[in-house]
Amino acid sequence: MGLWSATSLFTGEEPNQVAAIAIDAPGEHTGYTMVARTGSGINSYADLKGKKIAAYNPAVPVYNLIFEAGLRAYGLSRLDVTPVPNTSYGELVPILRENRADAIMLPVRAGSAGIVDLTETGTGYLVGLDPDKAEIALRDVPFYRTVTFPAGTFKGQDKDILSLAGPGHMTVRLDLPETLVYTMVRIMFDNNEEFQTYGGYTLKYFMPESASLSLIVIPFHPGAIRYLEEKGFWTAEHEKLQQELLESIK
Repeated sequence: MGLWSATSLFTGEEPNQVAAIAIDAPGEHTGYTMVARTGSGINSYADLKGKKIAAYNPAVPVYNLIFEAGLRAYGLSRLDVTPVPNTSYGELVPILRENRADAIMLPVRAGSAGIVDLTETGTGYLVGLDPDKAEIALRDVPFYRTVTFPAGTFKGQDKDILSLAGPGHMTVRLDLPETLVYTMVRIMFDNNEEFQTYGGYTLKYFMPESASLSLIVIPFHPGAIRYLEEKGFWTAEHEKLQQELLESIK
């Protein structure tokens, strides 16, 4: 499984392979989660047959992949739901609020403004996966993980919500010189406090010490590894996984 830049889809050029320089901090992953409209009768993916769902977004195909993996885990397919057209993330909350869909699929973090709005007003609530079904869904999207939003994360949430999550990767082109990437990473993370004043969200979550084995799904760039080794974050276990990932993309 390799990771390639998507520009080739539009230019027709050969794709550039990319490598990681940092990943999401532990516990800060985005869970691609279903939010159902209050009164919809949806308590599980199993209840989706015949429902109107805003999950298919041509601009963010990852929603489609994760949603359909969840459907298949419950023995359903996209033919069992009625898709509600949408073209951007910003449309989803209004779609649910205006009763144009029974449920929406969107990225969720603790404190996400759109989810807070829907739950605080009693408009919607989160719907999670059952643990055994999540395991089945992950077979279709093995580059994802799971994340749990504990009960009480959002208003009215009286149980844990399990979602599929994509660990975010900060990436560069794999063919960039090692010294260049090392310098980039060192400047960013040695001056992280200052950088957060410019892009707090990104640099708060994409910390080099977060490179835990369970989250790495693409190889790290040699320049980033050099920095991680200097800081004592890169272990023999990381190196073993690195070699396995490099072998998988040959």
